[in-house]
Amino acid sequence: MAQESIGVRIGLLYDLQASWLEPRFARHGLSFTTFQLLAAVQSAGKSASQVEIARRLGISAATLSEAVFALVKKGWIQQSASATDRRVKVLSLTTPATKALKAALKEVDQFEVLVQRALSEADINRLAKLMDAVAKEVEQEFSTGASSR
Repeated sequence: MAQESIGVRIGLLYDLQASWLEPRFARHGLSFTTFQLLAAVQSAGKSASQVEIARRLGISAATLSEAVFALVKKGWIQQSASATDRRVKVLSLTTPATKALKAALKEVDQFEVLVQRALSEADINRLAKLMDAVAKEVEQEFSTGASSR
């Protein structure tokens, strides 16, 4: 029974996090999905190709193109050709996007404080280790291509 409900619990926490953060992100001109896109571009670093960002976000290249177009128009993302392959579009954050993302990350930190209030230090450490193990397993699944079977 517990195994069957893990996914539901993860989904519930994700929904609660998004609902809690959405109005706080709005103060910085961000939606939750824009935050995710900007965070993905930042974490990918100089290798932030549109294809890589779409893969990281689990969305189609076409869907990402629409979002990128809007954020380029807003002045938050720069799009340039890759130095090694001019057909590949590389994304980078502008200064305003970097500032908004930094402010949004402070809001994420506040959500983490809220979550941790419900747990003891030992529980937090145990949960962190469990989440790391789950993330590693899922990442391995993606890297081996087994998830497409």
